[in-house]
Amino acid sequence: MRILVDNSVRGQCALTHTRTHLHVSSSWPGDEETTIPLVRRGVNPDVTSHTDWLIGIGALARKGLISLYESHALFLEQTYQKSGRYYRGPRLGDYNAFNNVQFRTLDSYPKPNTPPSNTTTVLKSFEGWDEVDPYGLYPNSRTTLRKGLKRAKSRFPRYREIESVLQGKSDQDAWHIFQADQFGIDYFLTVDREILEKARQRKGPFGNLGTTIVSPAQLGEALKLSPLVGEARNQWNWAITESFLNDPYRAADRDRRE
Repeated sequence: MRILVDNSVRGQCALTHTRTHLHVSSSWPGDEETTIPLVRRGVNPDVTSHTDWLIGIGALARKGLISLYESHALFLEQTYQKSGRYYRGPRLGDYNAFNNVQFRTLDSYPKPNTPPSNTTTVLKSFEGWDEVDPYGLYPNSRTTLRKGLKRAKSRFPRYREIESVLQGKSDQDAWHIFQADQFGIDYFLTVDREILEKARQRKGPFGNLGTTIVSPAQLGEALKLSPLVGEARNQWNWAITESFLNDPYRAADRDRRE
């Protein structure tokens, strides 16, 4: 099963825990730091429910039972947002439901991960997680993406049809859907309400897409998963909090050994 994952899922919903300072009375100088679960319901009631499903989806991907994909356009979107948002989190001690998941690339565009050998780069901050493009590798990524989408509009009528149904909300979203359809992807995973509603209505080109547009809950149900809630979520939170490596599987193994 092949799934293209929208950045709204990877950046908005997949971060489950954050590292923070706790102000406690102690004989040791300074404050104590720990990892705590994020409480999102007060900000966006939908986000926590999505995360409850993403934890299981990420686990299946780590086991190689499903394949998660990104694209060149999705990658370029990430480069002009904070780097930690799509990986471990805004800080090094944070945890993301997709940690240690190897995303496959949908198209053939190169995606450099290291600075070119003939250049000198300087990390903007000590960790870089709070920085946009911390090594300065992609200074023109937004322009590159806009130019690519402009060329695509003149080449692909199907892409223009999808964009017209979205009523100009985002030509980037339309491109992700178009690519998923063209590459024979089984599911496009998103939390964008408007896209999910258009898919439900099956309006225009959304009525004959080869790709199924789903929310985390809809995908979880299709995979016969259950949301990680109640005691299961409490155990997950314990595992993340107890492991200094922020790896729940390592923490569970350690507990069994002890």
